[in-house]
Amino acid sequence: MQVLPDGTVRLARHFSDKMEKLFGAPREPHAEITQRDMDLAYAMQHVFEEVFFHLANELHKRFRRKSRHGGRLCPQQRGQRQTVFANAIPPHLDSTGRRR
Repeated sequence: MQVLPDGTVRLARHFSDKMEKLFGAPREPHAEITQRDMDLAYAMQHVFEEVFFHLANELHKRFRRKSRHGGRLCPQQRGQRQTVFANAIPPHLDSTGRRR
């Protein structure tokens, strides 16, 4: 990313030639927003939300299952704790969600 003297921002290219081949050339800065642009934005937002909420629901199920067993992991989770929770909890929080 580069901020130009006039205050505008120039971003490096964040897509491959394959994406340009599939979806067409990117919209030029300050060009009119077309229906194609809106359709692509809608589709990307929709897929992002589907994946995000799927992952959030899976984490909720796993934490809820843990809390119903008095803070202990239920039998189904004992072998999964390291792989599931290791990357799910931000490093500045402990396993209960409190700051370290």
